Amino acid sequence: MDDTSKQSTPIFEETIIKKKSKLEFLIEELFNVLIYLPQTSDNNLEFYEEVLNSFITFTASRYQNNIENTDNYILRTIFKVLSEQENENLAGKVITKLLLNVIYSNDQKEGLLAKVLKKNSVYLNSIARKSLYLFLILTNQPNQLAKNELSNLVNEISNIQESSSIEIRSEIPNLKISFQSLYRLICEKINENEEISLLLYQLISQNASFRSFILSKIDPELLLLPLLQTLYCSFKEKIDFNKIYTLLITLLIMSQDEIYTETLQRIEINNPSWFMDNNLKIISLSNFTLLILFKVIQINLGKYKDIYLHSNCLAILTNLAIKMDNIHYYSAQKLVGLLDLVQKKYFKMMKVNQDKITDNKEEIEEKNVENKINEDLIMLLLEIINSCLLNSLKTNLQLVYSVMREKYVINKLKEIDRFKKPVENISYTIEFFESKIVFDEDLPSSEEVMNQIVQISKSWDPSKLKKTEPIKFKFEEEKDYSLFFLPYIYNIIYSNTLMFVH
Repeated sequence: MDDTSKQSTPIFEETIIKKKSKLEFLIEELFNVLIYLPQTSDNNLEFYEEVLNSFITFTASRYQNNIENTDNYILRTIFKVLSEQENENLAGKVITKLLLNVIYSNDQKEGLLAKVLKKNSVYLNSIARKSLYLFLILTNQPNQLAKNELSNLVNEISNIQESSSIEIRSEIPNLKISFQSLYRLICEKINENEEISLLLYQLISQNASFRSFILSKIDPELLLLPLLQTLYCSFKEKIDFNKIYTLLITLLIMSQDEIYTETLQRIEINNPSWFMDNNLKIISLSNFTLLILFKVIQINLGKYKDIYLHSNCLAILTNLAIKMDNIHYYSAQKLVGLLDLVQKKYFKMMKVNQDKITDNKEEIEEKNVENKINEDLIMLLLEIINSCLLNSLKTNLQLVYSVMREKYVINKLKEIDRFKKPVENISYTIEFFESKIVFDEDLPSSEEVMNQIVQISKSWDPSKLKKTEPIKFKFEEEKDYSLFFLPYIYNIIYSNTLMFVH
């Protein structure tokens, strides 16, 4: 046998090293385009937007299939590429670039007039919006698919000075953005861009640095008022509970910080033009937040009876009550009025259950569950009133007056064992002030009664009330939060772009 017959087919080194599929190479190159392609010409912008469309479309099976299913081959390949060691910092650069697009992206292909009009637009432009979609999709995947890679990166995003942000955009700083620029964008656009609410929730719940940045702002009204407006107006349109839950959870996280809630007490605002319930002239941010939450609870009680919505609203109210000073007269009226509304429902349903009007077991069980919710509502509302009286009665005299005016509500609740502790304190307060108010022959006016309450409060001894441990609520994110957020994200994408076909 000659030497030539022993020769084997040559194996090139490239063949040994490159075990990647063509799809992996494609995804790598698309990520490189996403990170490095300058958005400086019409052609570049159009191509860049198609890259974003491609990535969003790659995940399309998530829209129609079980979110827990990880069989999407393209999506698994995307995360494989992002996690490969040789692609150093690729995932971080992708996340950073997407957020920079959200903050800074402008549609260069538009004419001058369109740019002027869009500068003050409340809407995100196309590239910013789709970059945000992709950010939300990638960072909210189930752990078994993403292996916590990108959600952990969200935790690591840190702040850089606004002045240097624009200068280094071309360099793509790894996991560094200007929090101030992002904060300004969120404040300006949260009302008309539902996906901004999701971004705010994700950053404030998962990134301690961003949360501290938000909660330390000396102008919290810039974010809080648009957030409250979005919540307030959500019930005037077709109800989207996912949107409402997201807003409420964000508020709950913010209310956990006592320094932040104290700041809300000190800042006063004029009546916002969008708040149509009453012309309040001047009111503190804290009081105004109470009013919006009372409104939400009242609507929910009458129409939807959503347990999760109730519990989140009351958790926020309870956190605010711990440091509540100077309750506005209108807030005090609404608080006691809400307690009256719920207790009427509670006793009415108790009577229905006792009379056994129906033998239908399912119907009976449903009513029992509903009344248990009413009972929990009453207890928390009593705890809120009790907390305000215990901690700062002398600065909450409008609440004292409102409780005195509606004392029959408190008296009815004395009958229920569960309510006894808070009711005892509230009843003692009512009796203390009533016993010292002087009535002339003519009934005193509200102003005269209030003046007497102010004078009587000077002799108030808070030690007479029974101390209770303050109730404080803390939000804990579910381990499988992606089961809630991913369908919500895809629904937003579909409703705004019709990108996914049924």
